[in-house]
Amino acid sequence: MSKKRCIILIDGSNFYFKLKDLKLHNLLNFDFTAFATKLAKDQEITHATYYVGKIRTDGTKHTQKLFSSQRKLLAHLKKHAFVYSLGYLMKSDGKIHEKGVDGGKSKPARFIY
Repeated sequence: MSKKRCIILIDGSNFYFKLKDLKLHNLLNFDFTAFATKLAKDQEITHATYYVGKIRTDGTKHTQKLFSSQRKLLAHLKKHAFVYSLGYLMKSDGKIHEKGVDGGKSKPARFIY
């Protein structure tokens, strides 16, 4: 009998804020491989995707820092055999909202692993 298979899909924004609530602030120290394995239990993981809004820099130090942090996170995800899908971040009434992150019009970046 063949092993059951599964995919792992993570909404990056919700995931980040839940970890923040749990006082886990640094995603670069998070073991995504162990987390995915725990979720999958005894199933074979065939695909793992992390959905997140793409940070764009406007030249300010704040956005440059956010952009740099996101690049590090994306490299970290790649090390854990995750692909990522970048959506859009839109500013409205001074707040930032994600658009197209959860499978809408965003195109996932693909890595061979």
